[in-house]
Amino acid sequence: MRNSIKRFLLIYIALSILVVYALISFASYWVSKGELDELYDANLQQYAHAVAAQHINIEDETSLYQNNQVGAGKDIEGEQEFFLRVLAEDGRVLYVSHPNTKLPVPTTMGLSTEKIENKQWRFFALKAKNRTIQVAQSLKLRKTTIKETAYSLMVSQLAFIPLLVLLIFYAIRKALSPLSMLSKQIQHRDSYDLNPFADDNVPAEVRPLVQSLNMFMGKVSFMVDVLKRFTSDAAHELRTPITGLKLQLTALEQSNSKSRTIVTGK
Repeated sequence: MRNSIKRFLLIYIALSILVVYALISFASYWVSKGELDELYDANLQQYAHAVAAQHINIEDETSLYQNNQVGAGKDIEGEQEFFLRVLAEDGRVLYVSHPNTKLPVPTTMGLSTEKIENKQWRFFALKAKNRTIQVAQSLKLRKTTIKETAYSLMVSQLAFIPLLVLLIFYAIRKALSPLSMLSKQIQHRDSYDLNPFADDNVPAEVRPLVQSLNMFMGKVSFMVDVLKRFTSDAAHELRTPITGLKLQLTALEQSNSKSRTIVTGK
């Protein structure tokens, strides 16, 4: 396979784009993960503070759970769905939003991560009067959402890579067009035309090539002139001996003719 600057540039630039795209995607995933984790944690705290505000604003908050100690939800189905549990001062459960979801009781207030049955949960707990409010979210569902978001971004960005490669191919082709034009000029030139090529409108990267080619053609022109002078001088030097030889041959022929005439006369 012949070496091609255009093919070399296209392949290595395309590979460089893919490598940079992979690095950007990796970095974007971790940055997005950090931002979304902070957002989800903020949602946990906001939800917990909203429940706490109800306890603070109601003088007798026990009425909140007299007829509704268990929430209607059974299983947590999405990352936007929170697990809520309200504990009395003695640790008794006053309310739980998802009775089928068995979660441990965090030992610390604020944000924490708890693990149960190989599943991780993100907790936020706070005190409101004599009640403990705990809000939890499945980290598995959270990570699934983050991965889906990152995947969507990566696919949308990947769709633009073919367009970018086409634009790069066009740019490379445009940049190398002066070489193609120079090649056509050389092909269509007559063999005796050794005049230099114009280098006024060629790119700076191609100008040294044109100048070197003009220097080479100047050397060839000089050698042609030397050969012409040598041929002319050689022809001049050989012209006199050849003329003398012709005269001697002519004289010899005449001498032979006279000898034959005398013999015939006898």
